[in-house]
Amino acid sequence: MNLEMGDKGPLVIWQEQPIVMVVESALSALLVAHEVGDLIGVIGLGSERTRPDFRLHDRLMRAKTLLCSLDNDDVGAQESWRFWRRYPGFKRWPAIRGKNILEMWRAGVSIEDWVHAAMM
Repeated sequence: MNLEMGDKGPLVIWQEQPIVMVVESALSALLVAHEVGDLIGVIGLGSERTRPDFRLHDRLMRAKTLLCSLDNDDVGAQESWRFWRRYPGFKRWPAIRGKNILEMWRAGVSIEDWVHAAMM
């Protein structure tokens, strides 16, 4: 597992899989990586306002698909969705129950099934 985490940067768990998911929290990123890390890379922003540095930006530009699963909780998230749309293969993929992936998982939704549905 390729795990990168800077003092102020996002948590990156991504081994150059063609599909990468951007989530808001590091805990959500760890959950997704645990469940389907062999299929997709994951980036935990730490905050919806976190933006990629130049190195991560270049990696994201090469990804085939960018699944964006930010928390469904406030107006600031809407601005973040617009930012992430600039990347090739952008697909908005919010949690289907609850405001985020952790709440969705606690509600009994399979992370693996949810990610497979995104890949169709």
